[in-house]
Amino acid sequence: MAEPVSATVDYLPIWKKNATTGERLRELALIADKHPERFERWVIVYMEIPAGQFRVRHMSHEGSKTIDCLGILDAGAKKIWDESFE
Repeated sequence: MAEPVSATVDYLPIWKKNATTGERLRELALIADKHPERFERWVIVYMEIPAGQFRVRHMSHEGSKTIDCLGILDAGAKKIWDESFE
């Protein structure tokens, strides 16, 4: 017999409109704390624009390999592209 599905909401992210970058990243951190299994592999890429020149920065999971990071970024780019046509 299958286990019953819980009707309790474990965690519901609140993606508020016009949230600041800090608010969005804190929300993501709360999800990661609650469900670390969802973040086994991850990459964050951002751009700094000091003195008019931009610098691309990135962070990834501990022990990540370059090929893992590129795979995640490629999958993310494809997802963004696909969703742009919905």
